[in-house]
Amino acid sequence: MSSTPSTLVTSHIPPANESLSGQVVRAIQARRVQFSTLHVEADAGVVTLRGLANSFYQKQLWLHATQCVPGVLGIVDQIEVAPLPAR
Repeated sequence: MSSTPSTLVTSHIPPANESLSGQVVRAIQARRVQFSTLHVEADAGVVTLRGLANSFYQKQLWLHATQCVPGVLGIVDQIEVAPLPAR
């Protein structure tokens, strides 16, 4: 009996965590901030944000939107900011 890793991972995510992740994504979308490079995970109220922001400002918007979501108890910031292009 074999199972793909993605099936195992998604089947063990509690519904509350999926809901919180979705709420964070919707909060970022509501602020009309681009987030295609952002990955959001939630576990027991702690939200991990991982990805590459185009600017420090964009990173701050992502973090602030996440802080404003009810049920977020903490944030693990794994967001990197893209370097400025060479002149």
